[in-house]
Amino acid sequence: MGYTPFDFRDRWFYAPLTSANAPLPFATCFKTERSRSVGRSMGNNKHAIAQDAQGRDVVLKLTDRDSMEHKVNQRLLQCEEFTRPETFPCVIPPVAILDTPYNFVATAMPLWTAPLLRWDTETVRDILVCVRCLLTALDFLHRHRIIHRDIHHCNIAKNYYTWGIAPGPESRHLIDEHKRSGRLQYALFDFDIAMQFPEDISVKDFRLPSARAFCGWSQYHPRDVYRGQVDYNPFAFDVACLGHLLASTYMSAIPKIPLLAPLFDKMTTHIIQERFTACEALSFFLNEIQTSLSDDLLDEPVELESAPICLVDLCWRDLSPEFCTRWRSYRTPPIPWYDRALDWVVSFRLGWRCVRCIRHALRI
Repeated sequence: MGYTPFDFRDRWFYAPLTSANAPLPFATCFKTERSRSVGRSMGNNKHAIAQDAQGRDVVLKLTDRDSMEHKVNQRLLQCEEFTRPETFPCVIPPVAILDTPYNFVATAMPLWTAPLLRWDTETVRDILVCVRCLLTALDFLHRHRIIHRDIHHCNIAKNYYTWGIAPGPESRHLIDEHKRSGRLQYALFDFDIAMQFPEDISVKDFRLPSARAFCGWSQYHPRDVYRGQVDYNPFAFDVACLGHLLASTYMSAIPKIPLLAPLFDKMTTHIIQERFTACEALSFFLNEIQTSLSDDLLDEPVELESAPICLVDLCWRDLSPEFCTRWRSYRTPPIPWYDRALDWVVSFRLGWRCVRCIRHALRI
């Protein structure tokens, strides 16, 4: 097959002493020649770690041949953006799909590692890199009419890794240089429950039955389907999930980057028709935020604190009245009283069932 699996002992994969580095979409391996062979657990029996013939580390994942995930991977494999580092769309793609005589295939993907977004962030620049990458990723997926449906921290990766529980002093130095040089990238991955649609559908008007939204990590879900709605816009739902993730992670940095407030607000507004698309969110970031910050500000240190999820109005609390007035058109109005009352009703199991049955019966 051209891939050599790592040694597997006691539920751990043990790396060889050497790994070859390659341009994106492959990540950089920080492991010096003195590093010993150490292990990594993949958590389930659908994954294995291997090296290709060029010595590049990959993850092999078993995927059902008839699944939507396989179809998404086939589409990503055809995208030319992954072949050039300057057009890399911040999504971890398959680099090969290996056929088998069974009803599944082995999908090879570059090995990256999961970040700890709050603890990995040291400066304003680090925040902008992460936000830009994730907005780029979602815009790319939606342009190809792929919805992710499971946006959360565990499905984000960064383009370097080390072998072992934590990087040693030598690796730490190389990682810092990797960040300072501008090579750091974040990416979305994991298309277990993703869906793809024809590329001529509208991201503004497309609808799916609301039952399709109750999947994946619900921590960052908006209220689009939680009041018994009949259907929903899955593209707008994705945008709100990413908006809530970014707001809960970076809200405490808004005093230094005030324009994050209108960005997060427009990504998560309960008025779905006014919510940013992924393309609009990326455009706002590139044209309004990225161009407005000086180099001195980019290098300023930040300390992040956890923030409440789905309370994006808190983004504006520490901003000046002048700023809030200037950007008031981006600020979401309060949730209407009747929606708040409905939230109370559906908080009870019987209330949820009754409201859902009524709305589905009347198609409202």
